[in-house]
Amino acid sequence: MRKEQILILILIGIIYSCETNLNQNSAEYIPKEKWNNLNDLNGEWIELERDKEGYFLYDPCDGQTPEIIIDNKSILLKHQIDEPTKFEISEYNVTNDSILIKSQNENLKAEFIFKLIKQKKNLILFKWNFPKYKNQGKRVITRLKLAKKLRVVKNPCDIEKVPEQEFLPVEFN
Repeated sequence: MRKEQILILILIGIIYSCETNLNQNSAEYIPKEKWNNLNDLNGEWIELERDKEGYFLYDPCDGQTPEIIIDNKSILLKHQIDEPTKFEISEYNVTNDSILIKSQNENLKAEFIFKLIKQKKNLILFKWNFPKYKNQGKRVITRLKLAKKLRVVKNPCDIEKVPEQEFLPVEFN
């Protein structure tokens, strides 16, 4: 009887260890069916572009590919050229396929929606709304670590600045 109890404890420990490792590897984690909580968003995200072949990582001539860094308290938007903008999270609401975040900084209030794109694995629809400027938009994003597995399109500007390339619009609502 004692050996059986030890074996059960060892199995429980192994299962718990595997679950903990899965949850800690959030750099690659995107839920398939539904968001569990705000922690699902924590980490680094990067903007993707789309052409006739699908989604890819775009390396612009000027600046960097826009990124989003999220923790439980804030959202940092790293723009292509401008300085990063940080927002403190004031409230959020988690539904099955979306997380709505209301946030602000000293100058601006913002709303962000992160929606699972169930038909496209590892893609998230990121929507923003800056009511003060009546600025709304949407982009497709993925985890930074997952984006490294995607095709990269570079817009080289070795000698002089060249116009940025244009791509297909976001196909999701």
